[in-house]
Amino acid sequence: MLKKEHIVFGATCGAAIGTLLLRKEIIPIDRFEFTCMAMVGSILPDIDEKAPFKYIFSHRVETHDVLTWGLIAAFVCTHTTSSLILGLMLGILSHLWLDGFNKMGVPYGVLFFLKKDKEYSEAVIAYSKAMASKEAYTGDRNILKRKKFTEGWIHLLPKKLSVASNGRGPAVFVTLLNCVMVIAICERLVPGLFLLYNTGIDKQWLMDSWRDILELIDYMKGGK
Repeated sequence: MLKKEHIVFGATCGAAIGTLLLRKEIIPIDRFEFTCMAMVGSILPDIDEKAPFKYIFSHRVETHDVLTWGLIAAFVCTHTTSSLILGLMLGILSHLWLDGFNKMGVPYGVLFFLKKDKEYSEAVIAYSKAMASKEAYTGDRNILKRKKFTEGWIHLLPKKLSVASNGRGPAVFVTLLNCVMVIAICERLVPGLFLLYNTGIDKQWLMDSWRDILELIDYMKGGK
């Protein structure tokens, strides 16, 4: 994914989620600040490509660790309501999500294992450099699987949409697809869940429907 795709997705996440937070009065944020910082955060993990950071970090390894950023985001969300900080964290997470659709994927848990497992550390760095230079990785992939180095969410999509092997078209398509998904979740799914939670009749209907489903499954299995 290129910078422009990350910025578009970050802006979409910031605007859609910021609107939802204000509409449902979840967090009293400034939507403009929230969206702007989401755009900044959406390109922040790629700081590993710029000097002097590129001499310290491997591309798409340390700065792209999903588990590490997830823990940081969870801590931040429970300790601040700052529009700037929350927007920045959202942008970073949007970057990691979008990069997950690249064939290389993003690592999770790398920072917890690099110092403890030299063999794994070297394999991750070699894999990162090979993918960045679009060369075939010739190392032992079993070492990467040892610590859960993901090869991305690309397996969830048709093979033709492999961003790494099919050029810019699929990357743009995947970005737009994710933008539509975020908007749909914020505009339809989440408000619907709020309505379901706040309406007693709907909750009872859900419980009755679930019971009917269980009874149907039991009947199909031959139970009584």
